[in-house]
Amino acid sequence: MAAVLALTFVTESYLVSWVFTAAVVTLVIKERSYCRQYVTFILLTAVFAMMLSLRMAGRLNSFDYTGRIDCEVYIVSAQHKLNGRSSYIAVLPSGAAAVINTDNTDIFISPGRRVAVAGRLLQPSTATNPGEFDYRKYLMTKGVRYSIAAEEIVPCRQTLLSQAAGMIDSAVFRFRSGICELLLSDLDGGSKAMMTALWLGDDSMIDSSTRSSFTLTSCSHLLAVSGTHFSGFMVFILVAIELIDRKGRYKALLVLFCLAAAVMTGFKDSVTRALIMAVCMIFARDRMSGMCIALLVMMTADPFAVMGSGLQMSMAACFGIIYWSKGISKFMIIHNIPEKIATAVSAVIAAHMGLLPFAGVAGMRLSPAGFVCQLAGGVLVSIICIAFMPVLILRIAGIPFVAALSETLTELLTGTADICADLSGGAVNCGRAGSCLFTGIFLFAVIVRFPQGVIRKALFKPLFAVAAVCTGMIVITLCAKPEMELLFIDVGQGDCCLLITPGSSLLIDGGTYEKGEVIAQVLDWYGIRRVDAAVVTHWDGDHCGGIAYLNDNGRIGKVISPCRCVLKQDEDGYIEDTVSISAGAVIELSETARLNVLWPYSVTDGRNEDSLVMELTYCDFKCLFTGDIGAETEEKLVNSGVIGDCDMLKVSHHGSRFSSSDLFISRASPEIAVISCGRHNTYGHPAQETLERLASHGVIVRRTDREGAVRFEIKTTY
Repeated sequence: MAAVLALTFVTESYLVSWVFTAAVVTLVIKERSYCRQYVTFILLTAVFAMMLSLRMAGRLNSFDYTGRIDCEVYIVSAQHKLNGRSSYIAVLPSGAAAVINTDNTDIFISPGRRVAVAGRLLQPSTATNPGEFDYRKYLMTKGVRYSIAAEEIVPCRQTLLSQAAGMIDSAVFRFRSGICELLLSDLDGGSKAMMTALWLGDDSMIDSSTRSSFTLTSCSHLLAVSGTHFSGFMVFILVAIELIDRKGRYKALLVLFCLAAAVMTGFKDSVTRALIMAVCMIFARDRMSGMCIALLVMMTADPFAVMGSGLQMSMAACFGIIYWSKGISKFMIIHNIPEKIATAVSAVIAAHMGLLPFAGVAGMRLSPAGFVCQLAGGVLVSIICIAFMPVLILRIAGIPFVAALSETLTELLTGTADICADLSGGAVNCGRAGSCLFTGIFLFAVIVRFPQGVIRKALFKPLFAVAAVCTGMIVITLCAKPEMELLFIDVGQGDCCLLITPGSSLLIDGGTYEKGEVIAQVLDWYGIRRVDAAVVTHWDGDHCGGIAYLNDNGRIGKVISPCRCVLKQDEDGYIEDTVSISAGAVIELSETARLNVLWPYSVTDGRNEDSLVMELTYCDFKCLFTGDIGAETEEKLVNSGVIGDCDMLKVSHHGSRFSSSDLFISRASPEIAVISCGRHNTYGHPAQETLERLASHGVIVRRTDREGAVRFEIKTTY
């Protein structure tokens, strides 16, 4: 076996991979000693996946060019969304892969086609904030290193094969669009978007607020077609087959139905994964073998697949259900819990146990509310998917109440997610260290269920000690939370700071409108459904835009500013209702934390020099927020005597040379200064003069353009 792995690793021959797969499948079918078989099979699967993936991942760093391109590329993958957007993966002449995203609905490109592309070759953006989606890492798990900002896409010559592929691709898209129009044309926007995701595997039309509810409750998987959805789709055909033949001779029909469901839902990664697992489960002699065979097939077809968190979490959840659910169900039945309830609840508990190594990553939080939502949401999604075939038949027959029934089901699902999201504040999240800590507990849970033998005897005590230490560290982490947290979010060329206390949360500015989604992901990471208030220091787009985005999506309690909105209603950043404040006002965050407004003296028209200047006080800690004021306003504040010593300074106007004068820095005397600005911005922020002035006063400078999000924990000292 080692020789097979080595040969595969060196030659990268997929023929060797398939031979290896066939050998292991044969072992699974013939071998009856299950315990030894499972251990060997799972370990070999993991090793094989790791070796192939690492080998393929090494190629991602082979090319370093970025800049203008004008060349012919080969399309290897295409996804066409029902909201009009398309995404293509193309191979460049150098051999590197790049993704092309476009809103151009005039062209429809299928895999196998060559196109001429003119535009810019870019490195995809990476995550610089906690909880932010790491687009670069996501693409690298697919073997893609670049993104192309296409200015022009022109289809080139095509072969008979690419023509055939184009006809099939176009027919599938028209079929899916037709199903969408037939079933969902009478629904409102929210219900239509939800049903499109659940029935057709296209979540592109779901709004940010709904997506956030599912993220906060760790139910994002319900929005992507997976095994849960396939199980629902197959209930109708399974009942029909059961009535026709009870001996299971219609497995081929089940496979065809699975293929039809995959076509209908667009063959996305999650759909393909669910299809392969469903087919393997149909033919495998047991669920564990079926899962391992599915993994082997997927990683052999695409070695990059095992690098993606989607496949990893899917397999972990399946493993948990297979490994623990039966034992949990028996325990619950013994304690007089009805069998059907015990079966459903045990599956959710077991899936959670399988996902323990992922606890602490974005979108995976452990909470009672999340557990309830996953249990109720899983049942509702199954009902909705079971209803697909009957609804389709009734809709074709012209039955009018079908749309109302579908809308009721989706409203119940989104309502459940919304309620649970509002209650998700007590979620267990140990940050990035959570994955390591919960993995220790996971390993002990595995060995507890392991059959008696040499392996269990040797590992039980060491893993018990590891689990005890990890549990202790989790308890300490949760009990030692800071009294206050300041997070200067990286929003590029803009300002944004999130203040968190045990009882409240507040945003100061929010970058541009496009950065609102990034801030929403940060809020999801912290389990904040809605901030109590947001302060707009003034009405420049790089300060108010993100606040407007969050306000539009219902994630802000109230908006506070030094003036009423001065933007036109059709401009990004427009906010209809604001609370106007001026010098002397106090914003209470908790019993001991407050924001004292120092400037301006009256309601203004929102210019830079009229920015809100506020002093955050918490016990002995003081932080000064200065918006975009310049040296002129700084002098007025110093002369008025309202500026005192502070511990931290949010540097004005992104470090402009016209702000942060020697007089102001000397009077404020901060120990730490935070500059919020964008990488390689065209304004030259922060100015060298400003950095030199801060350095001359011995101030430690932290910058979002270099560090990403800048985080501080404030704790009381005695």
